[in-house]
Amino acid sequence: MSGKAALRKSGTLPVTRQILKKPTTGQQYLLDELKKPKPKGVGGVGYAKGVQHPRGSHRNPPPVEFVDVESLIETTVKEPSRPIAGQLSPQMRERLRKAELRRTYLAEAFRKEEERLIEMHALIQKREKLVAEQREREIQELNKPQSSDLTIPSLSSMVEGKLMRNRTPEEEKLLAMKRKYNRETHELRNKESKLRKLLDLYHMSSEFIVTEEQLLNTIENVFSTRAAASSFETIKTLPETTITKRNNAISQDMFFGTSTRNDNFEVGLPMVQDFISGELNNLHAKAKENYEKQLKEERDSSKIDL
Repeated sequence: MSGKAALRKSGTLPVTRQILKKPTTGQQYLLDELKKPKPKGVGGVGYAKGVQHPRGSHRNPPPVEFVDVESLIETTVKEPSRPIAGQLSPQMRERLRKAELRRTYLAEAFRKEEERLIEMHALIQKREKLVAEQREREIQELNKPQSSDLTIPSLSSMVEGKLMRNRTPEEEKLLAMKRKYNRETHELRNKESKLRKLLDLYHMSSEFIVTEEQLLNTIENVFSTRAAASSFETIKTLPETTITKRNNAISQDMFFGTSTRNDNFEVGLPMVQDFISGELNNLHAKAKENYEKQLKEERDSSKIDL
């Protein structure tokens, strides 16, 4: 596929066509540009004597033809030569109305295009003037004589002057935004740390001694010779994969958002946050919906087999 078909299907818009093919008499800046003498020499235009110009080109450029917009309108969208008299059918009246609209819109488009070109040139000239003035001010600022160019500044003059420039309003605003972000991030991390410690404390509360019976049992286990011997044997015969097991448990907790203590599954802070935000409920509802959908499909397939 190539050509216009490929261009239409690729999503690329065609190049906008110019309404005015030639410059107009209202573009006075183009007329003034043509009246200027052409530069000569190496940087000039045209061909030197004795140098043959390329085939298919002109040794002297053809004159630029300017058009008058009003004359162009009169020749392009002519008014009817004579009024149409008599009874007209509705179709004919509609055709005449559409033709009049086309003439009006095309004439307006020619005039607006000439105004747009003139206004665009004025804006370009204004921008170039502002850029030149800004450049001139910068050059004057750089060429301004300074006492430090001729003499070595004294210590007192260095202390009296400003060591650092003041920040601009944009820099002050950006700095305030950075400080606000850092402060809010620090506060969020502190809150998460407190929540994590509170959750760990809640999980450890199951091991707290709150009754006299639990206290006696704990003292018996701690000071028992058998318990001490078994603890020593357990420490002595620890498997070599303890570190690997612990790393696996940490990785599992980070992945599932849980907390593992004494080989017991406990809810971690990420899971609590998901539950509070409602994300966990949405996940459970979606899993239940998928499960029910799978059961329904299995039932339907079993009915078809029968």
